[in-house]
Amino acid sequence: MAQKQIHATLLAIIVCAAALRFFFIAGHALNPDEITRRAAAQQSLRDIVGESFAGGLPEPNPPLFTLLLHAALAVDDSRSGLRLVSAAAGTASVFVIYCVGRRLFGVRAGLLAAFLMAASPYAVKYSLFAKQYALTAFCGLLVFWAFLRCMESLTAGSLAAYFLAAQALLWTHYSGLFLLAGFFILFRVAQARKSKAWVGLHAGILLAYGPCLFAIYQILTMQKTLIDWIQPFSADAIPRLFLIHFMGLEFIPKDPESAIYYFRMTALWALRLLVAGVFAVRFVAALREFGNRVAASEAPQPPFPQTLTFAYLLFPLFCFVAFSLALRPIYEPEYQMLVYPAFILILAHGINALASKYARAAVVLGLTMVWGWSLDHYFWDPRYHIQPW
Repeated sequence: MAQKQIHATLLAIIVCAAALRFFFIAGHALNPDEITRRAAAQQSLRDIVGESFAGGLPEPNPPLFTLLLHAALAVDDSRSGLRLVSAAAGTASVFVIYCVGRRLFGVRAGLLAAFLMAASPYAVKYSLFAKQYALTAFCGLLVFWAFLRCMESLTAGSLAAYFLAAQALLWTHYSGLFLLAGFFILFRVAQARKSKAWVGLHAGILLAYGPCLFAIYQILTMQKTLIDWIQPFSADAIPRLFLIHFMGLEFIPKDPESAIYYFRMTALWALRLLVAGVFAVRFVAALREFGNRVAASEAPQPPFPQTLTFAYLLFPLFCFVAFSLALRPIYEPEYQMLVYPAFILILAHGINALASKYARAAVVLGLTMVWGWSLDHYFWDPRYHIQPW
């Protein structure tokens, strides 16, 4: 593709992403979580920052999202202003995921990843929710982009970019610690000779984040919290995560009385199995890639593209499962949105890797139709109380 075509396509995708998010930004009533965040954001800056370190609070939140919310409400104290930070972060994620996908797998995969992120019902849902989830996904993408730069070359610029992105993620949500731990381990395995600077970088990250680490310790040592209503982790959580939530199918109603109900369900299960097959093929390819590169004397540039992306997806997921089983349950969106961009990147790469252009077009068209169906129900179904702005 010519450079002008690439830029025009990317711009069109970003405009579509913004339209899906901003047109319905004030469409539904505030839920209790949004009301709570709004009250927190209307405090003074000192109280907002202090909330993160208050040991008496059962579940203090890092202050970055609330500080941005405070600034947004100062300009527009309405439902649209309350959701502005999430909608902007969701739209910006489309551009960043293009940059990451292009660096890893090429321009076409980057554009496809941007399109999938823009049209995903799951991503749109949390971009219309005044909580830190969309911002967490955006900051996680920034960390991954900076990590790829560090893997290529440990320059002052790449180290500074990683430090700033890591702080933005950590001051948005504690779950960033799991992602940073995975990248720390992976870098030491792949670039052992350069690990001294990498260890020093993470020491600086933890030092800057130190006060919040103490707050996390207090949370973990409390016997009872206000989030005891969260269900414990169950065996069906992971399949449901990938085959329903991440696929954006949770908004499609089940109507067994419909004459075409079984046809619809068969089509949806065919799509799920197709995506599962794409991921299985990519996972096997990632394992082979990792084995080949470990055996080689030098790593390619950028190194381990599929391995790195699966690490982005699976290491935090494994940590959340272990954390939930060993210590305490974690609310699902807290980790789902962190790793969701990795799911989109692998899906885009898997579709782009199909040998036939007709197969690629068919998969994208089928996914677009199903996601359009899902978004239609999300936007207009009375159960979600959605009305256009």
